[in-house]
Amino acid sequence: MTEIEIFESNLAQESNEESPTESIYGTEPEERSSLNTSTEEINSEARIAVLNEEISLLKEELEAYKTAKERQEKIAEQLNEFSALFPEIAVKSIPDEVWDTVKKGNSLTASYALYERKIQEAAKRIEKINSRNAVSSAGIAGKDMPSEYFSPEEVRKMSQSEVRANFAKIKRSMEKWN
Repeated sequence: MTEIEIFESNLAQESNEESPTESIYGTEPEERSSLNTSTEEINSEARIAVLNEEISLLKEELEAYKTAKERQEKIAEQLNEFSALFPEIAVKSIPDEVWDTVKKGNSLTASYALYERKIQEAAKRIEKINSRNAVSSAGIAGKDMPSEYFSPEEVRKMSQSEVRANFAKIKRSMEKWN
């Protein structure tokens, strides 16, 4: 008997009446056992539903764990590859631009190699521009100017003997004056 049935039975004995369970299901033990069986079946089905829900949650958790583990293994593999190809570069010194391309799905090594290539190309362009500018430049201005070229001011301040001594340099310097 369940606690409810015991309580109802005690209540009925005190009032000399039939308990609600007895009035509905009868007082025969066979009738009560069928009631207990159906209640147990309902409880079992509820437990099974709860267990199935727990199983589903555990499966999701396991998949999330597997995915995280695979991601960690991929990261470790990429870091090892990067360290092998670029041993002099510390991972902490990798620029954000590289990490942005890694987040887009590129490998760390490929992203860094592409970054390095862009830097080299930019350096070549800068060197080319500087070379073109150096040809048309009058040279370095100021007191530390090399003696290869003279400014118009310096030539005006020279004596005739200094002009004769530096005549070839003055002619080269004049080509740079505009």
